[in-house]
Amino acid sequence: MSVRRPPAPTCCTGPLRADPQGTELLQSLDLPILRDAGFVRVVGTMPMSTLASFPGLGLDHASLTGLVTRLDRATG
Repeated sequence: MSVRRPPAPTCCTGPLRADPQGTELLQSLDLPILRDAGFVRVVGTMPMSTLASFPGLGLDHASLTGLVTRLDRATG
């Protein structure tokens, strides 16, 4: 499976984590929430833009926009 091209803030974490480039970029954000397997199971189908709306998760809309831009460049 590959990430939808072009990626969008509405991408879910599941498809991003299934894509090698998506996984690398998510890891570069160093989000503690994505290291918790139980949490990932719960939010894996939730759009990243929704996650960015919750304070305290370590992901905000600016970081998400940067991730999408970097992923778009990496996947062309």
